Amino acid sequence: MTTLLSACRTAALVGLLAPITAACSGAQVATPMPPLAPEAPIAPMFYVTGNGLANRAYLGITPHSGSGTADTLGLLVDDVESGLAADKAGIKRGSRLVSIDEVDLRLDPRDVGDASSESLPESRLRRVLGRKHPGDTVSVVVLTDGRKDTRRVVLAESPMSARLRAMSTARRVLGLSFSQRGSMRDTAGLLIASVSSGLAADKAGLNEGDRIVSVDGVDLRVPAADAGSSDGVSARVSRFRRALDTARDSQPVKLEVLSDSRRRTISVVPSVERGYAFSTGDLAGLGADL
Repeated sequence: MTTLLSACRTAALVGLLAPITAACSGAQVATPMPPLAPEAPIAPMFYVTGNGLANRAYLGITPHSGSGTADTLGLLVDDVESGLAADKAGIKRGSRLVSIDEVDLRLDPRDVGDASSESLPESRLRRVLGRKHPGDTVSVVVLTDGRKDTRRVVLAESPMSARLRAMSTARRVLGLSFSQRGSMRDTAGLLIASVSSGLAADKAGLNEGDRIVSVDGVDLRVPAADAGSSDGVSARVSRFRRALDTARDSQPVKLEVLSDSRRRTISVVPSVERGYAFSTGDLAGLGADL
């Protein structure tokens, strides 16, 4: 009995009580259990705004991850990607990068064997590349087979950046998110859970706690039969997303809003955000990216 009670308490503390309710139902718990923390909102959509990884310069090498006395000569190149910037400039696997645009990539002899310092040359390289764009030219001093020479390297776009650019979106957003918990009150409209500062919804005076009844005449109220269901909310959020996607650029959308039991109609011009959307589940429309 003691073991079972202990399991019940542990499960409650980590939020896993529901799956073992039946097993614990017969146990005599001496002290009341602490209330379970509310579940965190589901966030199945990741939306990275701005250029992110796009427009990042790429050298096309894999630097050596370890550290040794030879690193005082330069950053060791473990691998070179075929057809990219370093390969085209003649940089080979096993070469060492002494400097890039006069930024020293050699490990200080005093830092040999110091784990906290061994990544400094690679960090310097990444910082220089972070200030560059595809097509920029950098001067790289390379040590190969004991011979040092300077290469002019035209930086490329990384394969990952190219893939992300192909996925790039220019989405019309209002800058708000809806509550993902089903409620009987969703029959009145979708509940606004958060408003992003400075975006369209904020500028239009929308607030947390308001409910959106419709967008451009598209009904967002959850039917009574689906009230209290997250699926009902998800379906209406999808309607909302489609309405924004089909609206014409630079044109306002008309929102019917319920605020403090007062219904009003407002026109809002959506913001346009560029970025990359990654869906990780069926409820991808519910993130704070609308």
